[in-house]
Amino acid sequence: MPTEDYLGPGPWPVFIGSGYLPTISNDPGLLYQDVLIGLAPERGISNGQPSLHARCLAAPASGETVLHIGAGTDTGYYTAVLANLVGPDGSVPAYEIEADLAARARQNLSWAGERVEVVAASASAGPLPASDVIYVNAGATHPLAAWLDALKIGGRLIIPLTPDTGMGCMLRVTRLGERSYAATALMRVAFIPCIGARPGRLAVAGGGAGAAVAGRGALAAARQQT
Repeated sequence: MPTEDYLGPGPWPVFIGSGYLPTISNDPGLLYQDVLIGLAPERGISNGQPSLHARCLAAPASGETVLHIGAGTDTGYYTAVLANLVGPDGSVPAYEIEADLAARARQNLSWAGERVEVVAASASAGPLPASDVIYVNAGATHPLAAWLDALKIGGRLIIPLTPDTGMGCMLRVTRLGERSYAATALMRVAFIPCIGARPGRLAVAGGGAGAAVAGRGALAAARQQT
């Protein structure tokens, strides 16, 4: 899938840790690296680390419903990947709170027809479509009750749990039963904040067991909301 179709014309701003530098030309080949391309640098919004998303995008299967939250942070590119993964029998409702990014994503995804619906709204409150996979592309302090309730039995929630500063972890939550869930930490990550999903504070001391414990604590707190 051509990345350049979703990022607009070059040169493109590349995140270098302390800011952004433009690519040396508008050659689309420069986009096919494991780098962050700024979409709205003044808001800290980029297209996301390709290698990170590649690992997380293993979750969906053909024919499933995938709820994509934060779809405009890549102007629809990873939503398009999800649409291809679920195929013609699947569906991808995609939420984006930033109106301008939602409009760009909707235009970029017009080829997908009814398989993809871009909603310019927050996904922090329900009801949300019943989903096999929920893929969140902005940092939260805990899984929201609306997201957990939207998961089908056996469904997977992929969510970045992030503190106010520093690294967090990507958490995979699996719904085992009506009120039963399991959580596994996948990797260390950093994301822009998810509006409406950051009440309270989260401390994540790296990945592994510490992140998994933090994730389970956040999961338990989320279930107490209902």
